[in-house]
Amino acid sequence: MAKKKSVPASRKKSAPKTTKARKPAATSVASSKKAAGKKAPAKAKSAKKPAAKTVDGILKAFEKERASKNRSLKSTRKKIETLTKQVASMKAELEKAKQTAVETEIAIDTLDSRRDAEVGTLLAGMGVDLGRAAASSKPKDPVDKPTPLFDSHAVSVEVHPASNADDNGDS
Repeated sequence: MAKKKSVPASRKKSAPKTTKARKPAATSVASSKKAAGKKAPAKAKSAKKPAAKTVDGILKAFEKERASKNRSLKSTRKKIETLTKQVASMKAELEKAKQTAVETEIAIDTLDSRRDAEVGTLLAGMGVDLGRAAASSKPKDPVDKPTPLFDSHAVSVEVHPASNADDNGDS
């Protein structure tokens, strides 16, 4: 049976009264909320009858659920594969960066030792006695690793016998 829609009766506007003061804004907001809050009555939900339990119905329901689980499993496996590839490439990049850092540190140490040797040779040629100045400071251990950029200049690096004993663990 169809329901009749109720239509609110229209009211005639009364003439504005000038003697009364205006209402505060809070009350006018509250009255507008009440008007906006009214909703049309909801349609009555018809109760669905439970589907008759049949073997075919049960099998179809399980097959549908299994298909959704298979899709989920496939997408998860694909995501695992993608992430594994990303991790492998990041590990390779990390190892390469570590190797570059170590090689750079060795190159810096070699440069420092070569610089010290060249400055020592130059100062010795100028007549500065490095033995007296070096006695007060601890000498740096020489680095025996070559640097390809600077190998064209043959510079001899002096190795102090005392520093070799420290490297071998002898006291």
